[in-house]
Amino acid sequence: MSTIDDQISQILKNITTKEIRTRKEIKKRNLDAIDDIYGKFLMYPENKNNRDEALEELKDYELVNRTQIQKNDTIIYFRTKWFYNIKSDKGRAVGLLSKNRVSIKSKTLGTYIHVITKYYFRKLTEADQVKISLIEAVFDN
Repeated sequence: MSTIDDQISQILKNITTKEIRTRKEIKKRNLDAIDDIYGKFLMYPENKNNRDEALEELKDYELVNRTQIQKNDTIIYFRTKWFYNIKSDKGRAVGLLSKNRVSIKSKTLGTYIHVITKYYFRKLTEADQVKISLIEAVFDN
């Protein structure tokens, strides 16, 4: 076996069950979450555009549970307080706090905030991208 084959074999051995996902599955989960976020509020003109922008922005992100967030992860969440103009916010995770809050250094607001929201999206790392590509190559039907 060549070195590349050894590396691929090692990566495949180290993939856990929860890491087995395809881009199609990630995109579907993201779409379902976005539909839940915007669904009842698409009557407001701003939200139609915001929804389309959100889908574009989430191309390299995946929906994760709060407990899957690690320090320094790039996170997108949605500010739903103004339901007539729901917007995303991007930031860097600083830490998990009590009472289901996540501490984030917001790029949009330029400050640290403590967030409680239904959906968090984490930017896929290069390692995640490689694993997904390998899974798709191995299980391509």
